[in-house]
Amino acid sequence: MIRIAAGKPRARQPAEGDAIASLRRDNAALGFPAATLRATISKAWATLSVARDAPHRVAPAAWPKPLKSLCGSHPIPKQALRAAIALLTVLSLAASSVEAAGGPKPKICFTPAEENAEQLVRGGLRLREGANACDGRPYEMHTQPLWDQVDQKFGPKFKQQTDIRRGAFVREFSKDAENNERAWDGRTVLYFRNYPLSQVYCVQIKKNLEDFLKSGWGGFVKTARLYRIPVEDDYKPCS
Repeated sequence: MIRIAAGKPRARQPAEGDAIASLRRDNAALGFPAATLRATISKAWATLSVARDAPHRVAPAAWPKPLKSLCGSHPIPKQALRAAIALLTVLSLAASSVEAAGGPKPKICFTPAEENAEQLVRGGLRLREGANACDGRPYEMHTQPLWDQVDQKFGPKFKQQTDIRRGAFVREFSKDAENNERAWDGRTVLYFRNYPLSQVYCVQIKKNLEDFLKSGWGGFVKTARLYRIPVEDDYKPCS
């Protein structure tokens, strides 16, 4: 007589029906109704509350043939396979929609490139407003033609910086980026447009414009670094 060594009794292997019932209970606990297990992808998508507000719909798709289990020769139950594929597809598409609708995640700071762009934009605004104010009476520095040359020659580079800056506002203030950008633009322009004029200030503006035209963009980048501290005071740099 062959005797089996004493030990814990083996656990009863669940039948296929038990596995499906267990899967249904697990999905019910997660908030998925039993009907979702038997639905096509499009019907399962409509059943989930997170997807009802989605702007697009998923077209029905053909189900793949049952795959063989990697752990043995028994095929995965067809109903369980369909349920798993439906749930994974729905969750994946829902997550993609939420991420796309939300846009870039705010950093709560400006990157080095964005900080640099803000410095260059402020440097350009100072020259533009100073050139306009110092051009005529009482100082008559004839600075407006100098700025026009700068604008014509380096306008595309200024646009690149304003685009970088705008991207930061879109990321940080996704719900109201345009108004926030306008508010900061108005504040900066107002400061330089109403800066107290003097002979010394206008002479400096003219010299800065002439140096800009002589040394090019690289020289202007160096002078714009003077705005690093004010910019960091206004916009927290990313560490």
